[in-house]
Amino acid sequence: MLRRWLSEFIRNNKKKIEKIAKMFGILILVGIGLAMSIRNRNSRSEGTSKNTIYNPTKTIIAGENVETEDFKQEENLINTFVEFCNNNKIQEAYDLLTDECKKKMYPDLESFKKNYYSIIFDQKKECTLQSWVTNKNYHTYKVTFIEDIMTTGNYDNVKKNIDYITVETKEQVKKLNINNYIKSEQINKVKKTDELEILVDSVDIYMNSIKYRLSITNLSGNDILLDTLKNNLNIKFIGSNNAEYELDQTNLFASDLLIYKTTKNKEIELKFNKQYGTDVEADSIEFRNVIMNCNEYIKDKSSYNDYKKISIKLY
Repeated sequence: MLRRWLSEFIRNNKKKIEKIAKMFGILILVGIGLAMSIRNRNSRSEGTSKNTIYNPTKTIIAGENVETEDFKQEENLINTFVEFCNNNKIQEAYDLLTDECKKKMYPDLESFKKNYYSIIFDQKKECTLQSWVTNKNYHTYKVTFIEDIMTTGNYDNVKKNIDYITVETKEQVKKLNINNYIKSEQINKVKKTDELEILVDSVDIYMNSIKYRLSITNLSGNDILLDTLKNNLNIKFIGSNNAEYELDQTNLFASDLLIYKTTKNKEIELKFNKQYGTDVEADSIEFRNVIMNCNEYIKDKSSYNDYKKISIKLY
């Protein structure tokens, strides 16, 4: 009896039942969609939260993460440097620099005081560290200096300075390279042609550039001009991936590149714009438009054609 009634009820109300079933189905699908959306949003939020946790030992650009014990020692060294500067103990701060940093950047206490201390520590500073690049005995940190708010009382527009400070470990002694200076390396590669002998002596590596030191002897009977410097296309640093890096012509003049016929061991410096921390190694330095007879070139620049390309391998 019940079965017959139920059958007739379904047959008489078939369209209504189908409509209600569809509505329930839609509601169920919407509910599932909302649940998945909330779960994914929470998952992304958790992931973002984890990724933004401050971890100063995690190396950002290149190299291994810094071991906790090493970081503690190096953080303490940099904080000691900052403390000395904050307390006007300039000699003590200067003594924490490597000999190479002193030689290349601040050859005496007065130059350190004028060109670093007085600029960064015009008032007391605090700092935060982040491991940036690690390479064997050299750990480079991005150091953010901020005003000591408790001292200045300035809570708005807090002044910041950023430096890249490298901790060098040599014979278990840690010292500092500051102001973007990373390290120096000996190269000692020679290129000899019939006209020139070029020694690439060394390279100074900075956070945003590299500076090569060359010594050049003229073996010909003519004055030679390595480049006119009318553009920055003819002297290049070539990387191991064939990438080309431009010459920085700041404070460099064509007269610096003039090698007289009597010249022996003329020293010149070439600076290229290359970021530290990439996987690109040094391949060569190229002079692509060397004027082999400068006197003839000066007489008739338009018809002069005695140019030469010289490439010096750096490995």
